[in-house]
Amino acid sequence: MNDLKEYGMQLALDAQPVWSEQAFEAIKLLASRKVEFTSEDVLALTGLPSGGVGMNKNNASGAVMNKAAKAGIIRKVGYATAKRKESHGSVHAVWIGV
Repeated sequence: MNDLKEYGMQLALDAQPVWSEQAFEAIKLLASRKVEFTSEDVLALTGLPSGGVGMNKNNASGAVMNKAAKAGIIRKVGYATAKRKESHGSVHAVWIGV
């Protein structure tokens, strides 16, 4: 991954430190179940990082998923269409615990 992308993801995590820690713990919980999940499942446990929907307001959600993958907690197994109406049918990565 390039340095600029790494920097941007770290900025997103740093902007929401309490939420980022809660989300990381939620990811570990979901990963321990050894069933597939998406970032939407994490958000169901933690809520949105910013508390609301908006462009570039919730970048920490993707950054925390990548952090967990780099830590060897989860791995990507595919993609699925988002279920939350606010996501407008966007495609999300599907993860599973390692």
